[in-house]
Amino acid sequence: MSDGIGDVCDDDKDGDTILNDVDNCPTIANTDQADLDEDGIGDVCDDDKDGDTILNDVDNCPTTANTDQADLDEDGIGDVCDDDKDGDTILNDVDNCPTTANTDQADFDSDGLGDVCDTDADGDGILNTEDDCANTPLGSKVNTKGCVVFELPVNNNKVEVTSATCIGTTDGSIGLSVEDASFDYSITVTGKDDPVAITGENKTASITGLAAGTYSVCFKVTGQEAYEQCFEVVIGEPKALSAFIDIDNDNKSTSIQLGGSNNYNIEVNGERFEVKGDNFNTTLPTGLSIIKISTNLDCQGVIEKEIFISEDIHYYPNPTERM
Repeated sequence: MSDGIGDVCDDDKDGDTILNDVDNCPTIANTDQADLDEDGIGDVCDDDKDGDTILNDVDNCPTTANTDQADLDEDGIGDVCDDDKDGDTILNDVDNCPTTANTDQADFDSDGLGDVCDTDADGDGILNTEDDCANTPLGSKVNTKGCVVFELPVNNNKVEVTSATCIGTTDGSIGLSVEDASFDYSITVTGKDDPVAITGENKTASITGLAAGTYSVCFKVTGQEAYEQCFEVVIGEPKALSAFIDIDNDNKSTSIQLGGSNNYNIEVNGERFEVKGDNFNTTLPTGLSIIKISTNLDCQGVIEKEIFISEDIHYYPNPTERM
């Protein structure tokens, strides 16, 4: 726009209301006097407005200094001013891998880092470069190679002595059981050549023919070579069965002191009592009584005792004359 005043005598030659001597672009109107790089040259007439030494017409971020002109996705927009620098259509501020293209934003371990830029993608504590087992289920216990360590609850396998062995024989037995029947088990026992199997829906097994002694019982799981749980069990021999029977004729009762077991079967005239402990008391009828004592081990035998309780003696007449 011409104001009719020649430039040489016009103190505002570009007509932007800024006098020439303070106008940062005296020949181009720029009332706002914008100067991005603060070099004293207004942006409208500055051929390097961001001051990064790259001219505006070849600068891939002309309003943001970026001397290196880095352009990750090669879209012609410099990274410092590109709101999607990796070009995966996900904006930088919500991109879980802003410098690596990953449109699917996959994040296996949900740690906020996309799998393609996460150095431990499955979150098992083993770096991807050393992890032989990718995508380990979250929370799994792993070895130094990042592979799941097979384990079962410590109380999954159980062993109990179901029978002691009688003196001089080999009739002791062990009961075996598992909680989780989804695996096949192989159980070895000291002195037994063939392992015992618990498979399918079965949860129990037993081993018989054991002499007195200490045995190592080890559980293994088919297909899990590194897994083993072992127990030590003792097959004992019972003491000899003993019974001391005390008779009280006056009170028509008996007291029996027992030995050789913790549990006894006592039969008094056909009536059976299960006794825990080492003492048993009972009343007896007048006349002959038969007491039989045994345990749950047949080899301890049976103690049988006949007891006679006399009837009361009455004299007649009373008092009786002395002869």
